[in-house]
Amino acid sequence: MYSTQQDQEHQRILAIIFDRKYEVRIKKIDNMSVEEIEFYGMYSTGDKEYDDHLNNEIITRWMSINEMVEYYKRGKPFSIVDPKNTEEIYDVVHQYLLHWKNKLQNSLNIGNAPIDDLIALDGMASALHGYACQYMKIQKTQSPLLNYFDSVGLGRGNSDVVASQQEGVKRHESLAEIFSEAVMGYRR
Repeated sequence: MYSTQQDQEHQRILAIIFDRKYEVRIKKIDNMSVEEIEFYGMYSTGDKEYDDHLNNEIITRWMSINEMVEYYKRGKPFSIVDPKNTEEIYDVVHQYLLHWKNKLQNSLNIGNAPIDDLIALDGMASALHGYACQYMKIQKTQSPLLNYFDSVGLGRGNSDVVASQQEGVKRHESLAEIFSEAVMGYRR
């Protein structure tokens, strides 16, 4: 059973995943669905080289994390325009994955878990981690209680925040194996 605070935090994370948009760059052709292409067709100038150039043209659009995961699952490349957003995106995805890890390890009825999506999210988080590390900050203290006191202004006042390029940077630990093992025997 989860507390109201945990439920509220989970709802906040879900809102970010599905509602918050980030500016990304994608290929123009990847922005069109198969149905759109079948219905409208593809524009052609008759010059194959120029047509290929037009289809591979990079465009900028706003996407939610959920949409990014769909692109990631289909193997479609995208890049986040503001690299500083990679830290927030990684953090949100990682919190969501940890929530599901906890739920899968502590619940009896896990048949409705979105395992394929969780594995895809974990893969995307692994890919983003290298970019996000450049903007992550870590604290020298290892105590969660002291970190909390520092975050609310009750700490010692000398919170040692260090850029993550230094040694001690947290690694991304893939949770995909845990998700796969959690539903052994369940259909996805």
